[in-house]
Amino acid sequence: MLLVDTNNFTFRGDETYHISSIVNLGGTTTLEGGAVIKYAKWNGGWPYMQINITGPFTCATTAYRPAVFTAADDQSVGQWITNSAANPDPTASYAVHGLLFMTVSNPVTLEHVRFRHANHALLFNGRTGHFDIPSFSTARIPSGRRVTTTPCVLITSWPST
Repeated sequence: MLLVDTNNFTFRGDETYHISSIVNLGGTTTLEGGAVIKYAKWNGGWPYMQINITGPFTCATTAYRPAVFTAADDQSVGQWITNSAANPDPTASYAVHGLLFMTVSNPVTLEHVRFRHANHALLFNGRTGHFDIPSFSTARIPSGRRVTTTPCVLITSWPST
């Protein structure tokens, strides 16, 4: 399913979503366990491949049913994306920012979430509120490209699995 701007959206656990540009999600966004979000390959210019969260966020994943954010070319999880390659390009970035949280006061909890092939997994833009990331993994993301909070914190030593 190609995702476009919308409000009060749920990433369903039985769906694969394709992100080919910037997607703005307003209202409450819910992430169910088992959801697979695949990003088109980023060519280094505009538009960015990312999801902007502008409202409350609910993470409804479990240890045995995580959500996965990965490359459109990753055939190891989710449904096949039309015109995608059989394997991700190991030198490419697919998501510029996997999830960009634009709100400054809504608490954010992320757990049982996996990011692969992203330039930055998470960006918390101007956050003054609380965020909690108890179980989070990244794979095949270049060193130093993990979780970013603006204006000044970049977490670079997150464990990869």
